[in-house]
Amino acid sequence: MSEKKNRWGGLLRTLSVAKRSATKVRDGREYDPQPRRASDGDAIRRRRPEGLRSPSPEDGTPAHLSPPRPGLSHTQSSRRRPRRPEPAIRHRDRDVSPEGPEGRGGGGVDGDRKGRKKEDRWHPLTEWPPSGVSSTEELNATYATALIARGAPRHKGHKRALPYRDEDEFFAFYTTSTTHPEVEDDVVYPPIFQKGPTDRADLHDSMVKLMSMKVRHFPGAGPPDHPWESIEQPSYAFCYGSRPGTITLNHWASLNSEMPPPLILGDPGISIRDVELEVIMERIQELEIRGIIDDADESALYRSLYKKFIRDPDRGRYSHKPMERQITDLVLVLSKPDWIDYTKARNMVPTRYMYDPVNIKTEEFFKFFHQLLFSLELELRISWKEHTDASKDALLKQLPPRVLWSLALARRWREYVRIDEFGKHPGDVLFRYKRRGKQVRMLKRFAQIMKWPNLSQTLERLRERDEDNALDTISSHALAFFSGLVLPGPTFPFLIMNSLIDIDPDKATDDLALLSPMHPNCGFQYRGSTTYWTSTSIVGKVLAPKCREVAGWVGPAAPSSDLARNQIARIRTRKSKATHQQLSPGDVASMAERSDPLGPPAEVFPAQEYSLPIRDVDDVDDTIRIERLILRPIPEAAGGISRTTTPAMGSVHSLGRTGTPGTNGVQRPNTTSPTPGPGPKNGSLRRPDVPRTPHAPMTPGPSGAAPGSYFPPPDSSPLQAKSSGPKTFDASILFAIDTESWPLRLAHDVSFITAFPCQDGPHPLWFDYTHVVVRADEVVGVRDWGGISGGGGGIGGSAPAISYGAGRPGSSGNWGGRLGERTYGGKKLPENTDDPEKVLVVEAFGVADNEVLARAWCAHWGLSAIVADVRTTCMACAVREAYAATLTVVILVDDSGRERDD
Repeated sequence: MSEKKNRWGGLLRTLSVAKRSATKVRDGREYDPQPRRASDGDAIRRRRPEGLRSPSPEDGTPAHLSPPRPGLSHTQSSRRRPRRPEPAIRHRDRDVSPEGPEGRGGGGVDGDRKGRKKEDRWHPLTEWPPSGVSSTEELNATYATALIARGAPRHKGHKRALPYRDEDEFFAFYTTSTTHPEVEDDVVYPPIFQKGPTDRADLHDSMVKLMSMKVRHFPGAGPPDHPWESIEQPSYAFCYGSRPGTITLNHWASLNSEMPPPLILGDPGISIRDVELEVIMERIQELEIRGIIDDADESALYRSLYKKFIRDPDRGRYSHKPMERQITDLVLVLSKPDWIDYTKARNMVPTRYMYDPVNIKTEEFFKFFHQLLFSLELELRISWKEHTDASKDALLKQLPPRVLWSLALARRWREYVRIDEFGKHPGDVLFRYKRRGKQVRMLKRFAQIMKWPNLSQTLERLRERDEDNALDTISSHALAFFSGLVLPGPTFPFLIMNSLIDIDPDKATDDLALLSPMHPNCGFQYRGSTTYWTSTSIVGKVLAPKCREVAGWVGPAAPSSDLARNQIARIRTRKSKATHQQLSPGDVASMAERSDPLGPPAEVFPAQEYSLPIRDVDDVDDTIRIERLILRPIPEAAGGISRTTTPAMGSVHSLGRTGTPGTNGVQRPNTTSPTPGPGPKNGSLRRPDVPRTPHAPMTPGPSGAAPGSYFPPPDSSPLQAKSSGPKTFDASILFAIDTESWPLRLAHDVSFITAFPCQDGPHPLWFDYTHVVVRADEVVGVRDWGGISGGGGGIGGSAPAISYGAGRPGSSGNWGGRLGERTYGGKKLPENTDDPEKVLVVEAFGVADNEVLARAWCAHWGLSAIVADVRTTCMACAVREAYAATLTVVILVDDSGRERDD
């Protein structure tokens, strides 16, 4: 115990006199003067086409256009290759015009701009090269940056160490993005919460503010400025993308972090005094009234704590009056293993320990408020006026997770709850909720946006309950929501939805009572007329373009005849086999270089190495429609438990690629988990031509289909009485393409990332950002793009012989192909056999069904994708972001004129 106390005491004594670290100021902004280091590993130059070489005085080939280093194949020189070796000029030096090269770079900073009017230089590009620039011209760094990279997003990866852990074994990934050209490489990008373009959803409009909290939080504090400043990890302030059903690039990177398992803390040996409930409530009420006591001295705080609640272990030897010793003792007290552990998912609804005080167990009620009191005392001392902001930050980052989450609950209590009356028994306590009115308005707005089927009666019951001050007597989830006692993390979506369900007077909602955050990948059908899905479920992610997304829910969506009139559905998925989509520490370190708008650093940038990809958004495909959502129940294993590869929620402190409990509260599936039942072998797509019967088992495809190819039969029967209890299902969607049916299984839990908006687009694209474009109706013919099943078209694979048998929907021609070639309706299909980085760009312009088809195709094959609205992000920037995220699919959409099925 003495060793622990000495460690905490030494840390706190150091922090009490801590000063802000030295910084430098440039253009009114503080920045870290330490220069950014190059990524580890050999620098491998990218190979350029023979036709792009230009002469030099020595051998006719400039140094930066020379062939690849001997011994390295083209496939080795992949996305994860850093950059050209030993560049003569770095990007941050582009304000200096290089000397020596002929062409536009030889005239100095202003020499390349002679004869050009300033207002003409920044007009959007419509062709490449632009007027006045020769295709054989070599641009210097300054002019190339202005012409090619102006307004293009720059993505930078961050790897940060974790307290008490080996940084080589456990670490967290983050990203920052910006379109400000004045931000240099060695300056940390400004907060993402700055004014300007962003890929995040607005926290207020999306109703997810309570899902995140700063580590150093105070009343009135806004959301975190950076993703590493949140208590919950990954940070939910940087989770939801601006498009429905998407996440941000930062959240995608955070999902690849290697987080440690929870710390196991022993009994610190600090003795706690026996105290009555009435004494605890009196002290909590005093702290609520006085708040943060700025004028309190160490002696007064010492007497209030040690006289009634803690025994001074060293009384008579040396004093514990110094503030750092009081903080140390409180940290040790809250580290005792018998307190409530709010890092565990089953404890993340803390109001269950105070709901219905008359009938609750007195021991649980007492423990909850005893722990709350010590958390409030610790928060009071950390916020002491003598402590600097730097010392507070350093201390909070070193706290054990259990202690930090107890502080989170204390902060919510201090902001939103008051004790009006109390006595010796739990039934004597009367609470007042400061945030109740705001939460009532939020729930009303949520029900209206979700177009709740029983909206009028539900809102009337909400009004009655509010007038009677009876909202806290409905359920523990409703109490948590209306009181504001919401811990940061993934539980809030279930609190708001369960509150709405509990208030709805319809008896049918009794079948939805088991909606739980322990099973996050789920949804439900209500009244047989509509379905709602969580934003984390693959069904919600895929159907989101036709729905609204708010508070972590996607809906209203089309009903399913495979569900009972009122039933909860838990969706089974498996982890994608596309391991190349996982970010490694090297990928994060080299993210800025791998996605640079200009390509690798060089002295000059030949104009012929770039092209201007512009798509015709008016050339839309209007032949795709969603027919129905198919949910096939999974037979229950022994003991009545469904076999599922989508695990229930685990701890909120560790999320890793190994399937350990995760920091976002959701456990990621292991690669060894059982895979879904009968389904398409290797993800094969085949259009069945055989009759189907309702509720029949999975049927094989037609003759000519690959062996082992199966499809779920659609249930064309009317809605009938089915078991209304929660069940686990395999999901698929049946599409109509030119009036023919095409099923796609939502078998993989993939993610869709909102592309960061660009400015002054469209932007040119460097030639080595290889990509190929297909239309939405053609994507079903693209097979195994990621090479995840070892077949043709995959990374490093070869194209096998293909015979599709059935014809293309709406055409008289057959699917056909030979070794190394595929066709679709007479058109040769793209393949990915020569370049492991090639990005498939899917044009999903037009109706929302096109985007749903593209997302369903990704879920079928197990490929995550970048989703870009061409009104805000040009195609070139979307492709570069795919390279930054190590993804190989981009979905282009155009929301202008599109109406969602609200």
